[in-house]
Amino acid sequence: MNIIDIKCENVKRILGYLGRHPGITKRALTEATNLSFSTVSNLCNDMKDAGVLKEEKINDYSVGRNPSQLFFMADRFYAICMDVQGTQFFRVAVWDFSPQRLYESRVDIGGIRDAQELLSLMEELCASLAASPEFQKGAFVGIGISIDGIYDQGMKKIVGSSLPLLNGIPLAELLSARLKLPCFVDKASNFCAVSARQLHPDYNNILYLYGASTLDLGVICGGELFRGHRGFTAEIAHLPFGNPEIRCPVCGNYGCIENELSLSGMSRLSSPELTEEGRSMLLQDRGRCLGRLLSVLTSLFVPEAIFIGGSAFSCYDAVLPYAMEVVRQRCDSHLSGGLPIFHDPDSRRVIETGITQAVYASWNPLK
Repeated sequence: MNIIDIKCENVKRILGYLGRHPGITKRALTEATNLSFSTVSNLCNDMKDAGVLKEEKINDYSVGRNPSQLFFMADRFYAICMDVQGTQFFRVAVWDFSPQRLYESRVDIGGIRDAQELLSLMEELCASLAASPEFQKGAFVGIGISIDGIYDQGMKKIVGSSLPLLNGIPLAELLSARLKLPCFVDKASNFCAVSARQLHPDYNNILYLYGASTLDLGVICGGELFRGHRGFTAEIAHLPFGNPEIRCPVCGNYGCIENELSLSGMSRLSSPELTEEGRSMLLQDRGRCLGRLLSVLTSLFVPEAIFIGGSAFSCYDAVLPYAMEVVRQRCDSHLSGGLPIFHDPDSRRVIETGITQAVYASWNPLK
């Protein structure tokens, strides 16, 4: 680690503590961060000059010099969050580092013909946001894009997106070059896992099962997002835990679990053509598929907590009893040991906070 990296790490340590404990003094910050007073003082002065920190005098009337309180101006730094899943539209939001959502909209892409046209649309959208009066008091520092495919970090390209024009292009590099901002691309489940870790810091080992147009898994292992070769994470969509008679339209094999637990498979539960008996049988089938998957993932990763989210699991409460029946049969020791399984009903918000966290993590306030 070089001097610049150490300095940035110290800055983030200071900002992280100030974000949780606004209004403390440099002396208190020194004790809390285990940094020297001169380091804290110099970095805080630099950040104050850069508009990152605000300093206010404490109004007491004791004899001597009054100390100052420090505040992180988190509401003046913004991340643009784009959720690009599906072929007809994508969602865009702006978050500050407090973190609060300041803006959201839905952008139609049904008529987009190629990747260059999509990039131009994204560029125009970002320029419009940057020019908006409501964001003039601060600065945009990065953009993150969640996808329903795989981001190959080795090749810097997207693979397997349901939006074909994204496949095979270095989206992050192309958009970053146009916007002159850092750009991050990853699958939605990874952003969700990062967000879950931030919201639940006591859990160092987390699984986030995300179901929408695809079925994906985000894994936090030892407090960090798990990645394998070329940056790939756990890919579960084509595990053969589904109906062995159903052929997968993506890979051509039979029995892929994604056929049952992605949105296309789960939405069959709301089909008006189903009888009550048929719906009950389908609920049991989907629940048991989910239970088999959770059992295998639990045995492989031994998590401290499991989160399940995405539009595919809107009927979570109905399928849960059948899923838990299988999990108890196959890995009851984990459940009896206190393994919690949570339903996340607002995964879009979680994706956006995960993107914001990724942008913040790479941000150097003094650069």
